[in-house]
Amino acid sequence: MILAAITSVVTAVIFVSVLLCATTARGASFGLSRALPLVRPDGTTVGHDSASGPLAYGTVKLEIRGSTQRVRIDASNLPGPFDKGLAVYIGDAPQMTNAVLQYVGVLAKTDTNGHWRLTMESKNNQAPPQFVGFDSLTDLVGFTFFVATDQSNAVLRANVSQLVSKPAKLSYRTRLAMDVVDPTLSANCSGYVLARYNGRTGGSVVIVHANGLNRSNRYVAGLPTDGVPVSDEECDEFGKLADKGVAIYPYDSGKGDELPYGGSDAQISTVLDMVGVPVSVMDCFGGEHLSGSVPGPKK
Repeated sequence: MILAAITSVVTAVIFVSVLLCATTARGASFGLSRALPLVRPDGTTVGHDSASGPLAYGTVKLEIRGSTQRVRIDASNLPGPFDKGLAVYIGDAPQMTNAVLQYVGVLAKTDTNGHWRLTMESKNNQAPPQFVGFDSLTDLVGFTFFVATDQSNAVLRANVSQLVSKPAKLSYRTRLAMDVVDPTLSANCSGYVLARYNGRTGGSVVIVHANGLNRSNRYVAGLPTDGVPVSDEECDEFGKLADKGVAIYPYDSGKGDELPYGGSDAQISTVLDMVGVPVSVMDCFGGEHLSGSVPGPKK
């Protein structure tokens, strides 16, 4: 319910973000690049699901330097074994089973720790030959890379964002305090939303941190529900039990976490796509304790 309600808000945010971040037109094809985090489609997060062992993560880097166009894919923590190996596909939708797919190639395992790599390059001022039908890497914007065991099972994916001339300049880190909504619910609560983007690596961090909540209740961070109780499924899956009055909700796409509010499925590729989106910390009965929003770069 919370995730579905965000779609219209996210669409507007993405539109504004693209306008702000697109520093070049398609014809200006020199000196462009973008690093894209490979994230896990199953929604597992390092802060919540890593107790059983390391979780897969990786990076796709697209570069245009003069007449050379290059794609480098690195994926880690994928020890296998995989019966067929690991392949790379490009799709026109973020859900692999709903996308029209184009096979790109297979990755090579480089060590026993589950590190896989693939590099594709063209020196003819065009996309590498593996990308049939794409004149330039800039034409891949809006498509999704999949690292997969077959055409229906992606273990990692990355939505392609606009290539820019100096992606490091998009980097920022901002922390914004949350407001107490109803002091009768948790009289001493406070909190903040932290947002961080690394333009060099493409990784985004979003952390919702709440203190002073009434202890031993389960809390969810998301869109305000206007007093409607959180569903049992959502409370169990996303809720944090505040044993000591503290609830922390961390997401790090650089470590393979999907970002909240639908992540790649909602075309949220970086925290820049989430700037201004409202965030509330609620108990599972519908009480709203803290409210705030995802902060953007400082002006």
